[in-house]
Amino acid sequence: MRDLLFKIININQMGKKNIVLFFLIFIFFSTHLFPQTTLIIKNAENAQLIGKSIAYLEDKTSELSLEDILKPEYQEQFVQGKNDFLKFSETNQPHWFKISVANYSGEDLFLELGVYAYDFLDLYVPDSLRNYTNPPLLSGTERGYKANFLSPIRFWLPLNKKHEQQTKIFYLRIYKPNYSFNIAFFLGNRDALHAKKSYQYAFNMTFFGIFVIVFMYNLFVYLSTKEKIYLVYLAHILVSIPGYLNSAYTSILSFISFGLLSDTWGFHNIIFLTGPITTLVIIFGIQYLKVRQNLRWAYWGFLLFLLVNGITIPMIDLVVGTNTTILRVFGLTNLALAIFVILVSFLVWLKKDKSALYYLLGWGCYFLIQQTYFMAFVYGILPVNIFTENALLLGPIFEIWFFSLALGNRINLLRDENEKILREQSKVLEEKIRLRTQELQNALEETQVMNKELLQTQKELEAQKEFMADKNKKLEQVNNQINLSIKSAKTIQTAILPLNEKLGDVFQDYFIINRPKDVVSGDFYWLNVLEGK
Repeated sequence: MRDLLFKIININQMGKKNIVLFFLIFIFFSTHLFPQTTLIIKNAENAQLIGKSIAYLEDKTSELSLEDILKPEYQEQFVQGKNDFLKFSETNQPHWFKISVANYSGEDLFLELGVYAYDFLDLYVPDSLRNYTNPPLLSGTERGYKANFLSPIRFWLPLNKKHEQQTKIFYLRIYKPNYSFNIAFFLGNRDALHAKKSYQYAFNMTFFGIFVIVFMYNLFVYLSTKEKIYLVYLAHILVSIPGYLNSAYTSILSFISFGLLSDTWGFHNIIFLTGPITTLVIIFGIQYLKVRQNLRWAYWGFLLFLLVNGITIPMIDLVVGTNTTILRVFGLTNLALAIFVILVSFLVWLKKDKSALYYLLGWGCYFLIQQTYFMAFVYGILPVNIFTENALLLGPIFEIWFFSLALGNRINLLRDENEKILREQSKVLEEKIRLRTQELQNALEETQVMNKELLQTQKELEAQKEFMADKNKKLEQVNNQINLSIKSAKTIQTAILPLNEKLGDVFQDYFIINRPKDVVSGDFYWLNVLEGK
């Protein structure tokens, strides 16, 4: 159109009024056909969002070069940004961005691309004559990007030097195939971007520190209580740290794998990394809410989500890599899981299970912050700041906090139940002790009565014993006298009976049968020789 205007109007033949009119028409058509806002930077000490000052174009052929982009037919296709945070749907084509900057700050300017990991970045920088003779500056995660541990990915691209006050137009080509992506463009000097990066690094470290503290606390509680549910929760925390921090675009996966995984591996397998997190959260919910006993249908629902969200979709993501289609499917199923868990928690809570309240709050905060809050940020409803950029990390922080409270509340409820059981058992035991004491008291009284009777009987027996002892003494005296008499009788009898020698003198063969009953026999025999007879 501008060439057409030059052909129609011959400047050399125009008067001053026509020249003024020509320039007015030229400016009008230029601003409408080639929308572009020039950024005049006077202070670069604070990083500022410039999304509304950037024009963009989708390369639908994927073959446009910078020479093509500079042609009028493509210049007029650039669209001016309407929000600070630019969102682009899934595409397999690159995007071109046009950035016009005039630097009056006296410092070198840099452009930061935050929030996302971009595969390929090509920055075309004009020279002092505004020609693009130099090769583009190449960057991107697929070009050997190397991050530090827990350090956020932030692409810094150099723009105007501190002495370059003339307006320069930079062209940035971004290519991230088969993926929707979002861009927050920040402009500032090196110190400003370093400060912004430090805030993000501090946020990541805070997230990491909170998870470590919660892990150590729950580990201590597990060692004290030996509750198996704490093992599930501890495993959930462990897998959540690399899983969620990967969404903050750090190299933590490369660090914990000792370099076996590249810094960009997690960007292409985002859903796969969430699989263990989802699986452990579902197992934790099954055990914590006791749905197998309380809500049988909810138990089977949890198992279905475990199969879909925890296993099937992550494994597909591992095989084919993360793309927008998988993200959309996973987002819908994850949304369904969140609504399902909130509903089940609410129903369990209605059954007067107070412990379900904290689980409900945990999932509610996770859903509202990580999903609703983040989507409001993506669609420009909320402004770009450190909190909206890290909504994906804020949700898990509230989640594990409420889950820890839930487990703590569970311990308190178990303690209260145990104390109640102990009180009831104490009452039962006290009643048993009272009854037993009464029985023992009765038995004691009976024993005392029996003891009195035994004492009386003992006294009677002692009296009888004394009487019998006296009788025995008298009988013993009589017995001695009788024995003496018998012995005397035996002596007399022995003296009267003939001696064996005398019998042997008279008889050759003889025998005598004399068997007294006791000592003295009542029979007597006599032998004597008279006149030879």
